Amino acid sequence: MMLIICGIGLKPKHITLEAVERLKECDRIFIEAYTSYFAEGSAKDLEKITGKKIFPLYREDLEGNLENFLDMAKRNKIALLILGNVFSATTHMQIYYEAKKKGIKTEILPGISILNFVGKTGLEEYKFGRIVSIPFWQQNYKPKSFYAYIKNNISSALHTLCLLDLRISKEEKRFMTINEALEILRKVDEEKILSNRLCIAMCGVSSAAEEIVAERFEDLSRKDFSKKAFPQCLIICAELNEKEKEFVGLLG
Repeated sequence: MMLIICGIGLKPKHITLEAVERLKECDRIFIEAYTSYFAEGSAKDLEKITGKKIFPLYREDLEGNLENFLDMAKRNKIALLILGNVFSATTHMQIYYEAKKKGIKTEILPGISILNFVGKTGLEEYKFGRIVSIPFWQQNYKPKSFYAYIKNNISSALHTLCLLDLRISKEEKRFMTINEALEILRKVDEEKILSNRLCIAMCGVSSAAEEIVAERFEDLSRKDFSKKAFPQCLIICAELNEKEKEFVGLLG
């Protein structure tokens, strides 16, 4: 019948009135529970808002059983809730593509994402370059491709928003801290272009425990972010204009 892919923002209160209306019409509602995490609140809060039971789907449930999920959409009106905005991960684009290919009626409802909050740093939105993701390193897996994009952004006078890895499954819940990201960046920064560069740490964005701190790379590294709110992300600044300097100077 129909698949609604709905962005719900960073916390339950971010969901739009339109989305609430559409979700109340659904037979079943699922939430993708492995590519992001609530800054505040939980799926239980969304259940109170929509009056519907919400079922979590982890990677093995969704990507591992996509055919079954889409078959359900052929017979029912279902919704898939995405934290942040709808197509912030390639996984979500693939689900949309497969649904369209099977002739399933689809509807997209955008949501608030971390990109809507970078303005709180005082940096101008049009001065951001390519977004990068910093993944957890493993013994035999230490990708460095993100560093080239950061260098390209800096050389183009563009800031870089770094999204930090997370691992959420039925067995574990682990979030990369800003300290872990800075340590990985230090290891890949063979040209030493980051050591004295201004960076902005964003913790628990949109939550009551939100904290935004601007300091030089090495100074930021000496702070402990392990007890700060999650999710966390990092901005590596290019050259600031005068207005940006004034605003960033107000940050802690």
